[in-house]
Amino acid sequence: MNKIILMGRLVVDPETREVGDHKICEFRIAVNRKFKKDEADFITINAWNKTGEFISEYFSKGSMIAVSGRLEMQTWKDDQDNFKSRTIVIADDVYFTGSKNDNENKQESKPQKETKKAAKDPLPF
Repeated sequence: MNKIILMGRLVVDPETREVGDHKICEFRIAVNRKFKKDEADFITINAWNKTGEFISEYFSKGSMIAVSGRLEMQTWKDDQDNFKSRTIVIADDVYFTGSKNDNENKQESKPQKETKKAAKDPLPF
């Protein structure tokens, strides 16, 4: 079984881009460690299509978010034929975890974003 549940704050605004006929939203969250004060893990999360559009529209840097999804290991060769890898979370479901006022204030102050068209598929798969 591959299931992960995380809750944290976005450390940057989500970025949405098109990959073929699909949209992908990538963002990072800081997840506090339970027993170590002032320590956090920074986790990259990808959300596809409607889930990604929802995140891009309603969340911004500093927003609290809960994410349910799965871990995915990505591997590829770089330009120098070195193997590279990274572990990300693929979001299945996302939830508001801050107060309604926090989310409304973020939405009001958030400028409209444009979807970026990827010239070349930056993902290794």
